[in-house]
Amino acid sequence: MTTFAKLSRSGQARALRRAAQAAIARYELEVRRIRRIALESNATFRVETATGECFALRVGVPGPIAHSVAEIRSEIAWLESLRDAPDVDVVVPVPNKTGDDVTVVDLAGLAEPLPCVLFEWIDGPLLDRRLTAPNVERVGALAASLHRHGTRFRPPPGFAAVRYDRPFPFDEPVVLFDDQPLVPPTRRAVYRAALARVEAAIARLTDSGAPMRVLHGDLHSWNVKVTDGRVVAFDFEDLMWGWPVQDIATTLYYWWGRDDFQLLRSAFRQGYETVAPWPDATGDEVDTFIVGRALVIANDAIHLVDSLAPGEAEAILRRGQERIRLYLDRTG
Repeated sequence: MTTFAKLSRSGQARALRRAAQAAIARYELEVRRIRRIALESNATFRVETATGECFALRVGVPGPIAHSVAEIRSEIAWLESLRDAPDVDVVVPVPNKTGDDVTVVDLAGLAEPLPCVLFEWIDGPLLDRRLTAPNVERVGALAASLHRHGTRFRPPPGFAAVRYDRPFPFDEPVVLFDDQPLVPPTRRAVYRAALARVEAAIARLTDSGAPMRVLHGDLHSWNVKVTDGRVVAFDFEDLMWGWPVQDIATTLYYWWGRDDFQLLRSAFRQGYETVAPWPDATGDEVDTFIVGRALVIANDAIHLVDSLAPGEAEAILRRGQERIRLYLDRTG
């Protein structure tokens, strides 16, 4: 038995494809073709059937930022609660032959099980390829609708989701402040200063008494598709308990540093405010939690350094340092 991490890159690719084939055999589908289309924290396969239908199969990749089966089942419970929610377009999970939305695959010789979920296919390009102010405005309205639904959601027994009541909400160890080449003292000091700001912002939210609610947790340009004048959200695997301002900041983080950042930010807010009030009580909480997202991404990059392209982890940490420095200089 070996772990996924100890496989070569080609061995990992073969294992993921074997898992996809084993998983899809448990569905009532006559499959014509399975093709991998993405490999990030998970692997995504496009599944085409003999009748012309398409589906997206997500195969969980074992590792330091992997999600448990309990967390994935909680994601499905949240999606099921959104089926009849007004003004919310999200991906729809497909049950297997036994009626289960999660298919766990055990591969011979591999120590970790691979949890798989099949979703209906969403037509249209990713938002990243249609990043216009009108589309971003639609995403803002979608985010607000999801947040509004979160106030009414009653989690079922066993619901498992991380809580964004700490700067690093996920379960992986915090290594960002360790003494290591990727975090020299000058860089570490910048990240520590940012950490203090995020901790203070979370304390303010906690003291405000505002209730936490379920958030998408990762509503960025590659987790939204544009189709028929609508925007459809998918990949809810990072859902978490938190406050809306944190979710907004996560979305905006991925446009941070673009020349048109202020235009996109304004469009997002305009769309959001057609559904709900803008939830930034102090006027700088969004910016602080954008910086908070930079901390999480930097910590992830250190964990994933061996699986990233050469130099990519260093580039992520350097870019985060530079942008945080600008934020600290501006806010004093």
